Amino acid sequence: MKLNRKAEKHKAKLIGNIIKKGDKQFGDGAIQLLSSKSIKSLVSTTISTGSPDLDGILAKDKHGKFGMPIGRIVGISGKEASGKTTLIISLMKSVQEMGGLAALIETEHAFDPDYAKALGVDITELVLSQPRYLEEGLDMVSLLIDTFEQAKDEYYTETGSEWEVPMFIGFDSIAGIPPKAEWEAGSFEDEQALGLHARKLSKFFRKISSRISSERICLACTNQVKTDTGIKYGSKDTEIGGAALKFHASIRLDLRRISFLKENKDGDPYGILTSARTVKNKLMPPFKKVEIPIIFGEGISYPRSLYNALIRNDLIKKEKNTFILIYKIEGDKHVLRVAYEKPFIEELKKLIESSPRAKKAIEKKLIKKAS
Repeated sequence: MKLNRKAEKHKAKLIGNIIKKGDKQFGDGAIQLLSSKSIKSLVSTTISTGSPDLDGILAKDKHGKFGMPIGRIVGISGKEASGKTTLIISLMKSVQEMGGLAALIETEHAFDPDYAKALGVDITELVLSQPRYLEEGLDMVSLLIDTFEQAKDEYYTETGSEWEVPMFIGFDSIAGIPPKAEWEAGSFEDEQALGLHARKLSKFFRKISSRISSERICLACTNQVKTDTGIKYGSKDTEIGGAALKFHASIRLDLRRISFLKENKDGDPYGILTSARTVKNKLMPPFKKVEIPIIFGEGISYPRSLYNALIRNDLIKKEKNTFILIYKIEGDKHVLRVAYEKPFIEELKKLIESSPRAKKAIEKKLIKKAS
């Protein structure tokens, strides 16, 4: 039924009042419309994942930039070899480039400093902890937050200015470490161990959620997805640790490996293509999905991710087999025109690697369109 103009006006007012009252009663972002126009900037700063395409479906800060939100807890789940650790490393690199501190709670004792270094992390400034059991890892997170708050207070006392340094804490993973009781006993029945694990996490997240929300800290926890063959209906995939992370995370990101990247059908793989879907997002419309190309030994492919983001935002024109990107540097028009997709991506890569000004101009155009 088509409403008259007056009824449409009152309906729009009703929607606005629902969102306004929801924000007031339940917190910003509790109620939102599933449209880009309804997005509000709810965070002061974001950290880039290294993929412009992925950044665009996570959160937007007050500067108009997209990425992982500061002041929030984020959950990253997926099966093995889906890119969870690579994403954590990429975020550590980005926060260091912002002048911030990167910390990693690594529970599977499989951290490769050479791989992190190859992806751009300054390992000499990386805070690393490899706890023996769950409570030790959670206590380390609390210690990091306590010390960060102390540094912030000392800085304000000395300078009279606000502490602008961000900190990223990666917990990789909450599934890969036993509770203290299980660690000391040597083994538990599966059901008993999972119940204890879930209770410890639930208590922990209740304690730190409000503290993180008031600080320039992002806590990202990875979690392993297991297949439960006992589930008869719906998805058989379950996460270890109960519902604690699901409830307290502002964003829950589900990673799934789609395929291997190869030069040709019979060639050796040089990377993987992973899908990333926001199964929960309190900062932007949820249920968005992008693909992340990850190159072995290099990490997330920025050029290919940038290309995907430009395509998704209709900033690359296509005339038959020719791909065209128009951008401006200080008012001067520039055009990248290349036949066929693969050569275009290669030329885009050369352009942004050889010209920081062109890279900045293209990124600026993308942010403006996405906003």
